Amino acid sequence: MARYYFGDLLREARKELGMTQEELAFGICSTGTISKIENGTSIPRKQKYEALLQRIGKSSCIRKLQLSRLEVEQDYALHKIRRWLADNETERALRLLTQDFPMEKQTDPLSRQFILSMQAIIHSQSKTPADEVLEELGQALSCTGLSIGDYANLKRFYTFNEMIIINNIAIQHYRKKEYRDTFFLWDMLKVYFEERIVDTEEKEQFYPMILHNYALLLHNMGIKENAVLVCDLGIRYCEKHEKLQALPYLLYCRGESMDEQEEAQPYYNRADALFEAMPCHFARVMSPLYIL
Repeated sequence: MARYYFGDLLREARKELGMTQEELAFGICSTGTISKIENGTSIPRKQKYEALLQRIGKSSCIRKLQLSRLEVEQDYALHKIRRWLADNETERALRLLTQDFPMEKQTDPLSRQFILSMQAIIHSQSKTPADEVLEELGQALSCTGLSIGDYANLKRFYTFNEMIIINNIAIQHYRKKEYRDTFFLWDMLKVYFEERIVDTEEKEQFYPMILHNYALLLHNMGIKENAVLVCDLGIRYCEKHEKLQALPYLLYCRGESMDEQEEAQPYYNRADALFEAMPCHFARVMSPLYIL
């Protein structure tokens, strides 16, 4: 029986998308490495494996890799960091990040990008000035060859972490009330998820949050009718896919964007009931959602 290898999947998906080896490799590895993977003479380590799959819109659970003990320990530490950030325990999150992911030991560009982006999120939640956080996020993007001038380009294929960074750049512009820049980035991410082939699991996690952030921006720009439409899109998506994390925020934003208070009350009531059932809140109501 013929065996189907990761390299076969990568090559077939790349060609189906009309993507060159150079485009697939950009910021992740060399073109030569892609050629070796596709020919079956090289197996990527966990981070490169996940980044390559994200760029072609495939789930990272397609094929299990054998993890080292260090990778298992770091995965566990990352879970705790994300949990603490969701609980707004930023000092504990930063302490564990510094302890388990020391920057001086991160020689791989994907590892450096991850650490820099997590530090920036922690600093943003700790109310570090937006300009300082933007500088950190710009450094994170540069690890995979992206710059401030070209990170928001619908012709590109992004990894999940790159999209997280772009969302967080938008949040910093939102903090500075630079709504034009914010609109451009969240509109780009919304269109990217709607028009590009993106892994379903990642889309279900990310897309409703982007819709919430986009609707929140429209609300603050006074375009409340459009904010209602975007909230409705996000609410339907959450209900269809049974994803509750962003749903109460979307419901609350929907209520705030309505003209009639009496008609808005059911949305507030439903949001409050969901918030009570959630183990932790990821943000204050009517505030942008970070993707961790």
